[in-house]
Amino acid sequence: YGKGVTPENNAFAAWLQVVGARNVVVPKIREQVLKMGGIQDGEGMKWQSYGEFLKAHGADDAAVSAALDDEARMRNRLWTADDCRSLADYHEKFGAYLDAVREAFSRKQYWMPYVSSDGRTMMHVLLPSLARLKDAANSLAARATFHAKAGNFDGFLSDVVAIKQMAKHLISD
Repeated sequence: YGKGVTPENNAFAAWLQVVGARNVVVPKIREQVLKMGGIQDGEGMKWQSYGEFLKAHGADDAAVSAALDDEARMRNRLWTADDCRSLADYHEKFGAYLDAVREAFSRKQYWMPYVSSDGRTMMHVLLPSLARLKDAANSLAARATFHAKAGNFDGFLSDVVAIKQMAKHLISD
């Protein structure tokens, strides 16, 4: 499945450069995944999910849960910073990360080497980075509706297209 896929055209390789392979690929299979994909290991960009961001700023579990519910609502409506200040602050701090995710998934190919952690069975294939991809897609969706409310339709469209490209790569490639 990796025929014709190179590190230069592979969205997965670009994604690992953004998120950092060490942050999403378990040590047991990391070396083999990187070798098979011709991917250079890197630290990735400093990033936190919205929940991690809130906890780092002193929010307790109940506050984080309520804020994540707010984020889900913001993904489904147009909103301003006055509607959800903490989410706006989060997007301000991690906007460069979201831009890099958007750029990574603009690549034409997506190939993630499947490596079995037991070396034998598909049952033990680990799918690294899916939770981080979900977090990034959720953040892009919330930022897209923020852009739309602000009249930044290029920003809105760029974020929505990135989410579509992420889904397309993960579902069809």
